[in-house]
Amino acid sequence: MRGNHAVIGLLGDTFAFTFIQEYVAIQLGVAMGTYGHHVGSMHINVLDEPKVDKILAAGSTTRFEPARMPSTTTADLQVVATWEELLSTDRDRYTPGRTPDLHEYRRQVIALLLGPSYTDQQLLAAAASGTDSVARPAAVQGALF
Repeated sequence: MRGNHAVIGLLGDTFAFTFIQEYVAIQLGVAMGTYGHHVGSMHINVLDEPKVDKILAAGSTTRFEPARMPSTTTADLQVVATWEELLSTDRDRYTPGRTPDLHEYRRQVIALLLGPSYTDQQLLAAAASGTDSVARPAAVQGALF
C-alpha cells in the first residue's frame, strides 16, 4: 500500500483485508494463512494529533482472543452491514447491557466498526465476553443467527 493514515485508514484497512481473507478461506475450506500489511507512508494528519494523544494516553490493558469467523452467509453479512449503517448514521448506539444472540465474532466485528472514538475498553471487553453487547436492530429482528 502506498500510504495509510494511522488513525483513520489502518484500522479499517487491516480489518477489511483480513475479513475478506478469512471469509474466502472459510468458503474454500482452506487454512487462512498469514496476513502482512506493508505501507510505504504511514502517517497522521496534524488535525488528528489531539485524537492520537487521547488514544495513546488511554492505553489498553484489555486483551482477548479474537473469535474465529463462523460459517458465514450473505444474510449474516447483511446483519453486520445493517448495524454499520445504523451506527455510522447515529440511528442507534452501542451500549453495554443490550444482549443479542449474535455469535461472538459478529459482536466483535460490530465493536470494531465503531472505530477509535468508541473503543472503550469496557465495550470491547463486553463484545468479547458476550455479557453486555449490542441488541439486534429492528431491521433484522427476524434474522436467524
